[in-house]
Amino acid sequence: MNTIIWVVCSLLISLVIPLLFAILVSRSSWVTGFKNIFYFPTALSATVGGLIISSMISTYGLPQIFGLFGMDNLVRDWLAIPYVNTFIMIGMGMWQGIGLNMILFISGLNHIPASPIEAAAMEGAGTVSMYTKVIFPLLKPTTIVVLLMSLVNSFKIFDSIWVMTKGGPYRTSETLALTMYQESFIRNQFGVGSAVAVVLSMVILVVAYFNLKNTFADNNNLTA
Repeated sequence: MNTIIWVVCSLLISLVIPLLFAILVSRSSWVTGFKNIFYFPTALSATVGGLIISSMISTYGLPQIFGLFGMDNLVRDWLAIPYVNTFIMIGMGMWQGIGLNMILFISGLNHIPASPIEAAAMEGAGTVSMYTKVIFPLLKPTTIVVLLMSLVNSFKIFDSIWVMTKGGPYRTSETLALTMYQESFIRNQFGVGSAVAVVLSMVILVVAYFNLKNTFADNNNLTA
């Protein structure tokens, strides 16, 4: 269930927010500066990102600030709350992944030919119609790349969860990748761990196949 939550949330957030930021940033005169700001978390490893977020939301971090304003019910270890910790870690993962996806979308926006946009403007297309009927369809190759990358990353997420919760409390924040490690090397249930590894490998191979197929198809279209 946690793996499904990771996959669904990552697909939604990794598409919508980076695309929105890409549209806003591409219109700004500070494009390079915004690229660096948003890309900086991507340069950090997931382990470092997990440690940073864990420190920020520990009982001596953000919850303590809420306590100063009289919100004593929030002064607790949020990573110890089942399922709340999952969404916190999803947010951390998206924080690290938004920069790369945003740059990919900016690149896709910059490579859209001007003629379809000019033709739509001459036909009287408004801003909403311009994006929904012209720009977004032309961004389909970039969208597929971002979608498949986010899908693979969400299935194999491990290091940030291990640093932040180790799958706890009571295994409520485990994903398949973490279960594979726990069963194999902590509980010595190598059969169960191997079965989970096979399932993960099959899923990632299928996604990688479609990713490579889409990449080579785009290259062939450009060559043609």
